[in-house]
Amino acid sequence: MIFVTAIFFSVLLASIFFGLELRGRRLRALKPATFGEVWTYSQKRGAPSPRYPALLFALMTLFLFQIWEAFLRFLLQRESHGVFFAMGLVCVVIAIALRQRRLLSLHEIDLRLGRLTLVLICVGFSALLNSWGTLVFIPWVYFRAMFLPNRLG
Repeated sequence: MIFVTAIFFSVLLASIFFGLELRGRRLRALKPATFGEVWTYSQKRGAPSPRYPALLFALMTLFLFQIWEAFLRFLLQRESHGVFFAMGLVCVVIAIALRQRRLLSLHEIDLRLGRLTLVLICVGFSALLNSWGTLVFIPWVYFRAMFLPNRLG
């Protein structure tokens, strides 16, 4: 039954991160600040740089494969471990909190999303969903995020 809880929390936390990120960007007048702008950034022809659609594609693909692997684990009736579920939940919540702290700080000048924050979120979702096969794709996300600064937040 932990599978249903893990899927619910992973989708909820991904939605919370995305919503808070857009809200913080809108408050600080950064691009992309709306869902329409994110959609434009995810298109090859509309994005200001081809790096943005590649990163968004890598993140979305990894997230969907994590959910798929957790679903397959559920179908094979392999029970998930509650410890990894809790560790993944803590990792994702810490990454969201660090990012929001940076976005809401009035003294912060460089507000770009950090590469390590994205990697922490991806690893956290893998632990939350107990999908260990998708950890192979974490270097792909790291490589696609090479244009981002190397920091948490």
